[in-house]
Amino acid sequence: MSIWYYKTLASKVEEKFRLTQGEGNTPIEQVLLKTPGFEQGMIIKLKREDLNPNGSFKDRSLAFQVSSYFQKGEKSLVISSSANSAISAVSYAKMAGICMHVFVSNRIKEGKMKRLELVAKHGDVDRRDENEVKAIIHTSYKPKSEALKFANDNKLVNLRGSLDDNALEGFRTLGYEIAKVADIVDAVFIPCSSGTSTAGLYKGLTEIKKKESIQIPQIHIVQTTKVHPIAKEFDRNFIRTEESRADAIVDRVAHRKDEIIEIIRSTEGNGWVISDSEIMDAKDALESEGISVSDTAALSVAGILKAVRSRCQFMAPLAIISGL
Repeated sequence: MSIWYYKTLASKVEEKFRLTQGEGNTPIEQVLLKTPGFEQGMIIKLKREDLNPNGSFKDRSLAFQVSSYFQKGEKSLVISSSANSAISAVSYAKMAGICMHVFVSNRIKEGKMKRLELVAKHGDVDRRDENEVKAIIHTSYKPKSEALKFANDNKLVNLRGSLDDNALEGFRTLGYEIAKVADIVDAVFIPCSSGTSTAGLYKGLTEIKKKESIQIPQIHIVQTTKVHPIAKEFDRNFIRTEESRADAIVDRVAHRKDEIIEIIRSTEGNGWVISDSEIMDAKDALESEGISVSDTAALSVAGILKAVRSRCQFMAPLAIISGL
């Protein structure tokens, strides 16, 4: 099973151009978290997007994006990324024989850079000779602006999620899957950078609601004390910092800000700004249950804990474990 199982996506890309590595259909696990203030334990559900082929929910988005441009005959693409999108983009682009220009920060964590370089060098290739397929990594102090300039100068498509609505399509499948458990989940917490994943997820939920009688859960987005252009509109209980352990939250511009705020308000959700200490509390609670996740992935769980401490009203929360 993959994102192409859903006819709404499959109808937009011819079968011969549909790239897949089996992304999507990730499991939902239930855990009993014990952490300071919740010594008796708190039951939450985890949507394990870290179990996607390339380790994050970005696989859903990039599988569709790259496939759609593969169908259009694009030979080279551009992406700026904190790492997760780049890893997915390179992996799918290599399947299609597309040259991917990746712009990442010169402060990218060593582990993520090594993983990106590994995918760039050895990613799956099933349509062309591996020697013909390139993934070119550019490190920069301002990767987003340089990627945009490079794409404009060379007349290439920029896959930046906040600028390309094709990025929303794959994330709709996350909404489809959550809709299946809408009767037992009343709040969804999701790490948020540009807001593309949140917007896509919500589109999937509303699409199912038009066909079936489901209650759309509250949508809560979670950002960091370093980057919080959307969450700060809802949460003022934090101290701004210059750094954050959750380094995948990078979008300070937030082109989708108004859209995401409307989604949050229409579902009676909220936005949460999370500190490093709150991230570590969430990670420790998960690790005590034998679950190891990245700092960014722990944001959603930290958001749940902060929301409960703030007396936010929900009974059955689900945390999107976003990935790397």
